[in-house]
Amino acid sequence: MELGREIIREYVKCLNDKPTAYPYKQGLNDMNKIDLKDITEEDVATYIKCFLYDFGWMQRVLERSEYRGWEENLAKQIQANHERLDYFKTKNLEDVNLREFESDIKCCYESFQDAVGPIAAAKTLHFICPNFFPLWDRKIAKAAGRERNQRISGNGKVKGLSAKDYYMFVQQVQAFIQKRDIISELANQYGKGKVKIADECLWSATQRPLYLFF
Repeated sequence: MELGREIIREYVKCLNDKPTAYPYKQGLNDMNKIDLKDITEEDVATYIKCFLYDFGWMQRVLERSEYRGWEENLAKQIQANHERLDYFKTKNLEDVNLREFESDIKCCYESFQDAVGPIAAAKTLHFICPNFFPLWDRKIAKAAGRERNQRISGNGKVKGLSAKDYYMFVQQVQAFIQKRDIISELANQYGKGKVKIADECLWSATQRPLYLFF
């Protein structure tokens, strides 16, 4: 158990010791001021696009022809889901009974997925509701799927990016936070939410799993 704590601590420390180009905390504060029921395409382009491009590394994906006009489409999806999102903004992931919100979580994810794809959908949900929705990328989704004994195709491509998969991933992150008090300690230390600290640990574990040893 102590070894696990120290590995988590070092994974998170590694990321927080490095300077970042995107002001994550300021971005969350700016986004929190937006009235979601009246969010505009301009708001999406000003705040969410900056987050997805500069923090989420989604520019190459979102500039594909299939996502043309995604700023307008995403604004409409946020407006359509504003009541759910406003509710989730008030919740901490570790405190809720997820079964009560399964359909709402899936609905929000599917709506955003239609506009920006599966990876940017989760990142946008986190940007709007940072203490409730976890982020993922393809490596994290693949690793989480393996932990659920999900079958991975022979070429290594991730199949598990559906709303059901994301909901199960949310369950996994919740359990991770609830079982590891080190997450709370690090959240207090770095002044970040527990969901973000969990993401930093998962990102380090999947992107650079051996860096502690070399």
